[in-house]
Amino acid sequence: MFFPTLSLEDPRTGEPRSEGTANYAVRYEDIAQDGRVRLEAIPQGVGFSAWRKLLRDTPLPELAKRAHIAAIPSRFFIQTFGGPVSVRNHLEATSRYQLARAERDGEVTRLLLNFHTDIWGIAERTYDPQPQHKGERIHVGRIFSEQVWTRPFAAAGERRVLRLPAGLGVPEVPEEVYPWRDPAEVVELPEGARWLEERESPDPQTLHFGLVHTDSNQHVNSLVYPRVIEEAALRRLATLGRDFALLGSELELAFARPCFAGRSYRVWLRLFELTVEGNMRVGACARVLAEPDSGKPHCLARLLF
Repeated sequence: MFFPTLSLEDPRTGEPRSEGTANYAVRYEDIAQDGRVRLEAIPQGVGFSAWRKLLRDTPLPELAKRAHIAAIPSRFFIQTFGGPVSVRNHLEATSRYQLARAERDGEVTRLLLNFHTDIWGIAERTYDPQPQHKGERIHVGRIFSEQVWTRPFAAAGERRVLRLPAGLGVPEVPEEVYPWRDPAEVVELPEGARWLEERESPDPQTLHFGLVHTDSNQHVNSLVYPRVIEEAALRRLATLGRDFALLGSELELAFARPCFAGRSYRVWLRLFELTVEGNMRVGACARVLAEPDSGKPHCLARLLF
């Protein structure tokens, strides 16, 4: 599936992009029984290496504070691979960032702050037997995190940011152009895949979001959705009589509008299968819609097991 790239060099200077590296502990539930890292553990590395380390010595935190703006996730591309890793060891995250703009017909439509983060671990199992490559540093995942600068608490119609504040050493309009993709593309059938179902249909389980699902941005946290989507896909696989002892390994999430505590939602999805390097794999395209259905998705996803 599609995964964006970020050049190693800053095109403005020709110098290598700044990097931030941080170790972070995994929760016991972040590692599956076969030693692979779960999808939802990968974005945690962005917080430690990018937000807390990489950006700390840049003008961006002060810029956001002065201008009352925030970079809110608009899309995640997550991949996991390799292993096994043990819950006894930390993961290592290394991030690079990009300030960019999106355009349509030559007009600026969005300003973005993007991160590319690689996740590394140490080959080991929590319990014996140990792998032959025990102790090796291995690449276990990566994420491209796309964030749009916005005024999250402004009135409707006043939230879009098309120019950054001057005087802080950051271009008011970033020079790099980011190829913005329509969120609806996420639920299109991947190239070479075939649908396993005639049409998209609703998951039987209603999502009732409470405060436990929210964060300081006053809406449902972006890391809630990977679990929601994967569990809905597993239920659908079981309904179709297919093997569901699976683990998601690739996920693209596009956030169209936030979900809120005290409201109900439902996942609509459709399964597909795809041959990757000679192996048949199953996946799902999914949308999170409000209950009752307004016709406007809040989140769109493409998951591959």
